[in-house]
Amino acid sequence: MSVRTPEDDQRRILLWVVGLNAALFVGLGVAGWLADSSALLGNAADNDSDSAVYPISFLAVGRAWPDLIVGALGAVVAIKGGLEILRDAARTDDNEEAVR
Repeated sequence: MSVRTPEDDQRRILLWVVGLNAALFVGLGVAGWLADSSALLGNAADNDSDSAVYPISFLAVGRAWPDLIVGALGAVVAIKGGLEILRDAARTDDNEEAVR
C-alpha cells in the first residue's frame, strides 16, 4: 500500500486547475472570436497564460527549483498574453476603420 504525499495532492490539484484553465481558454477564445469581443479574447489570453504557467508549477512540485527561474518563465508567459491583447486591439481598430 502506497502512502500519498502532500506533493501527490498538489500535483492532482494542479492537473485539475490546468484542465479547467484550458477549457476556459478554449471556451472564451471561441466565444470571443464569434462575438468579435476584445474582452473575451483578452480573458482567453489570460487563461492561456495561466494554463502555460501551471505545468511549470507541476514540474516544480517537490523540487528545489530557484524561484527566479519559475518567476522568469511566468513573466515570459504574461508578456505573451499582453502582446496577444495588443495584437487583438490593433485588429479591432483596423476593422473599425474599414467600416467607416
